[in-house]
Amino acid sequence: MTVVVQQLRTTSATALPASLEPGQIALNLANGWILMGDGSNGVSAAGAPLTAGTATVFGVAGVVVPATPPAGKGYEIYELKNPPASVRIFSGTGAALDAANGGTGTMTVRTTAYLVASTTPPANQINSAADLRSGDTIVVSGGTAGSPGGSYVWDGSSWLLTGGALPDATARIGTGASGTGGTKGVVYLARDTDVQPTAQAGATAPDGLAVATAGQVKALAELVAGLATGSTLLGTYDAGAAGGGSIATVTTAASGGGRTGFAAAAKIAAGRGMKEGDYLLVVKPGTVTGETPATLNVAMNANDHVVYDGATWHLVFSGVVAATGFSVHSASDVSDTTVASVTSANQKGVLVRDNAITDGTAAAYKLVNTLDLGTFS
Repeated sequence: MTVVVQQLRTTSATALPASLEPGQIALNLANGWILMGDGSNGVSAAGAPLTAGTATVFGVAGVVVPATPPAGKGYEIYELKNPPASVRIFSGTGAALDAANGGTGTMTVRTTAYLVASTTPPANQINSAADLRSGDTIVVSGGTAGSPGGSYVWDGSSWLLTGGALPDATARIGTGASGTGGTKGVVYLARDTDVQPTAQAGATAPDGLAVATAGQVKALAELVAGLATGSTLLGTYDAGAAGGGSIATVTTAASGGGRTGFAAAAKIAAGRGMKEGDYLLVVKPGTVTGETPATLNVAMNANDHVVYDGATWHLVFSGVVAATGFSVHSASDVSDTTVASVTSANQKGVLVRDNAITDGTAAAYKLVNTLDLGTFS
């Protein structure tokens, strides 16, 4: 039998839990509500904080809102069964939502069409603010100078203009900090010639407030990535090799540019003709002996770097320190152990502690098929 988890729940329409842990959920079965711990310090519904005491929540009167929960153990209430139609979209032309039509400003919409249901409502559907719900949106075209077209959202007390037609971009005046002329609120993109070096043919003076495009940034990143860093990997070093450590592998750079003496199983000190920035990567830990300079005769860990500064070799610690007696040499040293999976048909249950039974007895732990998280009232 598969395991069944029963969430924290109630059948009382007016009951709410005292608190919930962040991420914990509870259900009000009578109202079709889900309550989710959100780490806040209070109780809210649809984003609106609730005051402790008796309140009407999602149209249900007499809901008992608990006193302030412990810090971080508040929750949000969501309606699942009958979510309210809190947002309606209308369209209109020419007029605004003045006081006579439920608004508080100069925006007045006299002709509306109910877009959600594709039907035409009565002309007096919006008579006052009492007829509006928070989130109601009216899309207005053909606005006036004092009442521009755009999307107006009712926030519970007034209409807020959230969008409208953006003006066409106009040329800016000046560059840099002084380049503040032209149409505001419009993004200006830099031209490719604006990001070219000044001495390059075709380069133009950039607008100090222009925004570089993704293509221009990518081109710059590729140029930076192509720059020579001055560091050359000569190979890898085995600090645990017999004889107190030696070079493990070499790259083609180890014998290029006048370098000699770098070879597998050889000491770093045998190398000649090194360049500033040359380095070897330590791949196996151990304590080194017999190297020159003597400062290299120390314990090295995997991922340390042995770097040549143009005059002598230095050990640069990576900060990754292996535990005593531990090293991973290659992926072939590690193997997985097959773990059998339990199918739903073979599931027995969940082992839980029965707090009603004294510790130390076998009966204190029981297998259950239904994990009941309890009720609240």
